[in-house]
Amino acid sequence: MTLAASGCDRRFSIGALRSDSVGSDEGGTPNDGGRADASGTGGNNAGCDGSGPLLSVGDGAGPACGDGTAPRAFRYVACSCDDLNSSTSVITDAFETARQTTELSEGSVGSNGAFYPVDAVIGGALTVAGSNGIPTRGPLTIGGDLRDQGQLDGQYDISVNGDAEVGGDLRVKSLSLAGTLTVNSSSVVDISEGSPPVTRSAVQVTPPCDCDTGPDIPALVLAARTRNDNAAVGLDPSEGLKALSAPLEITLPCGSYYVDELYAPNPITLTITGRVTLYINGDLVTEAGGALRVQLAPGAELDLVIANNLSTGDLVELGSAATPGRVRVYAGGTGSLSFAGNTTISGTLYAPKAELVTSAVFEVFGAVLARRMSASGALKLHYDRRLADGSCSP
Repeated sequence: MTLAASGCDRRFSIGALRSDSVGSDEGGTPNDGGRADASGTGGNNAGCDGSGPLLSVGDGAGPACGDGTAPRAFRYVACSCDDLNSSTSVITDAFETARQTTELSEGSVGSNGAFYPVDAVIGGALTVAGSNGIPTRGPLTIGGDLRDQGQLDGQYDISVNGDAEVGGDLRVKSLSLAGTLTVNSSSVVDISEGSPPVTRSAVQVTPPCDCDTGPDIPALVLAARTRNDNAAVGLDPSEGLKALSAPLEITLPCGSYYVDELYAPNPITLTITGRVTLYINGDLVTEAGGALRVQLAPGAELDLVIANNLSTGDLVELGSAATPGRVRVYAGGTGSLSFAGNTTISGTLYAPKAELVTSAVFEVFGAVLARRMSASGALKLHYDRRLADGSCSP
């Protein structure tokens, strides 16, 4: 099924909005440029001009704008508001060129809780603020500095291409350092092979992930229930994204769309041809045999806003690694985002209240923030350095 909107050639400029963020098109219809931070959700084909995220989210503040404000940014390729637990390999790196080069721009990982790695190669820095620190279950390689509030424990090889700060006891097989080692005055240091110089000083690690200042995602979805472009394309809000008896193929042009849920016991393919916001009021659920693919035409973008939770039982492909950064997923649920099939997200995933659970290969070309992360499938996380700046756009 192909949905098309004849009115999508009517384009509105975000830059033309009044200072109160509310303008009007030629027909007098209120236009907020499709931005949820500009007096509500989109609708009536708002926001077809412009580009970039619908919502200002991230794991913290980016560099200050010209007016002194600090926009939200994704500074880490993975940021966990609680523990980050992996029973398989974790590999992080980075691509593209940041406008603002920082220590964190090489695929850094942050956890407000503990980090439980089995075999991890972190391209950038590793910051762990939880009191239980890093109980290792395999070798750990860190491409930048290590900041660890708790223990660093396990009879494995640890390599840090920078400085290391450890607030708890340090008991490892070996520790290779490019910089200096600092531990608390009361910390036990037991390194089986070698003994690098140790500086004793207070170690205080600030939690790296800001998980409390984001938007009210369920409220934004609820507002879109009555203000959307469904009528223009004939999208049924209750049945439009259910592949109950056969595969479903839908093309969405520029606009703002709302559905009660996405349910896929059979494959669903969404083709996005413009700047699209898709709001899902319930859960996004796919079953085994229900692969979910989102394909973007040249210049197209998708902001996928889910009020509740997510559970996938098959392949998930959101966007393309050849053109990353054009898919943004925002989840407002307090349960889990469960990925049971191989998953590729070419953009960002923001779920500050939900647990990310993976049981197959989970690959991201962008960044992820979640309340907690539990991975039993390989994590392959590639940081898009362009995310480090945030946005200073109005």
